[in-house]
Amino acid sequence: MQRVDKLWLNGVNQRFNNKDLFREDVYLDIEKNSATIIYGGSGSGKTSLLNILVAIVPPSKGEVYWGDKKITSLKEANALRAEYMSVLFSNFAFINELSVKENILLPATLCDVKNMEQKLNEIAKTILNFKDIDENIDLDMLMQKESVSMLSNGQKEIVALASMLLLQTKFFIADEMLRSFPEDTKVILYKRLLDYFKKERVGFFYITHWLGAMQITKESGFSYKIYKVKDQKLQKESSCEY
Repeated sequence: MQRVDKLWLNGVNQRFNNKDLFREDVYLDIEKNSATIIYGGSGSGKTSLLNILVAIVPPSKGEVYWGDKKITSLKEANALRAEYMSVLFSNFAFINELSVKENILLPATLCDVKNMEQKLNEIAKTILNFKDIDENIDLDMLMQKESVSMLSNGQKEIVALASMLLLQTKFFIADEMLRSFPEDTKVILYKRLLDYFKKERVGFFYITHWLGAMQITKESGFSYKIYKVKDQKLQKESSCEY
């Protein structure tokens, strides 16, 4: 497996109804050991960029690179994706016939992650430990449930987060993460995630409506770049390297 220190978009755009989604082609790189955040309104193109970056949708124009590897087909991307990135989509894909814990472990099992149980216990005791805040979303409590079918959206998001964190890839990609939680819980969990990504030198790419994420990221001591989608353009608002 080649070493991948960044994911990047080289002059990409997407056409819908014979019109470009962005007025200017998009150049964007997501580097290890830093956060890249894009915010903007619904329908502004944030999710389209994420889908192009993780190569589940090809761009109408431009190129996608994972490290030095140019991604030329979705089939090729499907074979490589799990080696480089964990992707937390806004919709959840669970198997109702499996228990909560089995759903969490399934992607890691398919990717042959070592010491899964130990790593999952570490995640449950640190990042996703909510026993003193709201035990309904505490991961240890959730893993005792026999099915995901009766979980709330917030509980499902905790399960999905645990599953993707367990893969321990060098890039973590998230679409509208934390949308199911009240503000105080959202802040606590987001700070924990940033601390973890900083410690593990993970490249974090996050698209969101949540304005609170920007200020928390700026105060985290984690290198960051913040972009806003406005008037069909991707505009860089601020950045800092540590």
